[in-house]
Amino acid sequence: MDAKLGKISELSNILCEKDGVGQKIVAVGHEFSLGKLMLQAHISKQQGVPCSALLLYLLLIRFLEISVFRFYKSRWFGLLSMEIGKNCFYRFLSNPYYNWRSLLLGIAKQFLRIVESRGGCCDATPSFYIMDDTTLEKSGIHFEGLSRVYDHTDGRHKLGYKLLTLSFFDGKSSIPLDCSLHAEKGKKGDYSLSAGERKGLFRKKRDAGSPGYKRKEELDEEKPKVAIRMVRRAWKRCIRAAYFLADSWFDGIDFIKDIRQMEDGAIHVICMTKNGNRKYEDGRFRHTGKELVALNERNAKTCRKYKCRYFRKDVVFEGMELRLYFVQYGKCTTWNILLTTDKSLSFIKVFEYYQIRWNQEVMYRECKQYLGLGKCQSTDLDAQIADSTLALATYTMLTLYRRFGEYETMGELFRHTQSDLMALTLWQRMLQIMAQILYRLCHLLGADYEQTMRTLQAGGEEASEILIIVGTPPVLGMAGKQKLWD
Repeated sequence: MDAKLGKISELSNILCEKDGVGQKIVAVGHEFSLGKLMLQAHISKQQGVPCSALLLYLLLIRFLEISVFRFYKSRWFGLLSMEIGKNCFYRFLSNPYYNWRSLLLGIAKQFLRIVESRGGCCDATPSFYIMDDTTLEKSGIHFEGLSRVYDHTDGRHKLGYKLLTLSFFDGKSSIPLDCSLHAEKGKKGDYSLSAGERKGLFRKKRDAGSPGYKRKEELDEEKPKVAIRMVRRAWKRCIRAAYFLADSWFDGIDFIKDIRQMEDGAIHVICMTKNGNRKYEDGRFRHTGKELVALNERNAKTCRKYKCRYFRKDVVFEGMELRLYFVQYGKCTTWNILLTTDKSLSFIKVFEYYQIRWNQEVMYRECKQYLGLGKCQSTDLDAQIADSTLALATYTMLTLYRRFGEYETMGELFRHTQSDLMALTLWQRMLQIMAQILYRLCHLLGADYEQTMRTLQAGGEEASEILIIVGTPPVLGMAGKQKLWD
């Protein structure tokens, strides 16, 4: 068992010839100590291709925005010099004993360590946990644990999963810490699938103590319960925030109490809440949100900075002291409610802090657009979890380069990386053409090709220059020589 990234000489020798690719793919393994993190996450094998090699190749494939199968069918296959079959990748991704959650959290921890060592910390801005979900749509019907989930972006139900992610914002960058996949049972408890569709779903037996078994159990759990465990794991790993940001899905009072009870109230909550029938204690009376609007909208103030009207109410709900900011944007007639447990914050601060939550939406968009998040077509839930984790982990690694580089946009960063890879592959193809030319010259002059190559390798400076120009051609058997000649 060996997870040292230095053993991957094939990948290093190829990619380090181009600075852009080497810095973004190979060097990232050393900087983030991926080998050590993989061992901590029990991602290792006793024999065969090292898991660290498979992981770096998967990162490379993700840069190219293609699947493993397409990688083997495309011109990029020339980059793969190790004898690795595509089934190696499939088995690697679908292994239920690999703790992908530990790997993602470890990469986030390494990101913060690197930022601190380079003096990139932001002391002026508090840190935040950000919780949000997104829809991973699927085109097939046989995925394990599949259901029809409601997509709020276009207001309709889709086949797929909900990806719940906890991120950390340190004042400059937003990085994912943890994630989980969820299904929606629906009103009838049938996951909005017919009996035939449910029967055709992929099924897999897992050991009860394996990480894959626990992730399968999470599929049907309520998101707030899973979210609490995510925050506790992050806090235990010393990734600590002052505020928790979320939308109205996490405005339940039990969830808010659980967050506030952590470390004696070290984390405050800022979230949007529904303007529904929930009654708040306002002095001696209890009012709903709509009633509070009717009683106080005449006293609303105007915020010129954000072009809105607002008023503040300090209330108590089920023993929890809360501050509510009622906000009316522009000419809109409806009032939105911002909830916070930190009563020392002004409206401007609460409004600005809540806007940080949109970093999560940007992360989802970029991961889907550039990193293939949600495009995995494996019917195995373990592979779906591994694919989502790798997309989020790659996002964290790229965020580090974007932060300390030239602050390129994510799109520019990916375009530069792909152009580097394309130039590298073109150069390899040119080396093969030069080797063919040398072979044809040897045949034309009546010289032995292999003897000529041995003479050049044993020659002096001029011979070395010829070898540099031609490259190191592969050893050709009779079939290879006939192919070159034809």
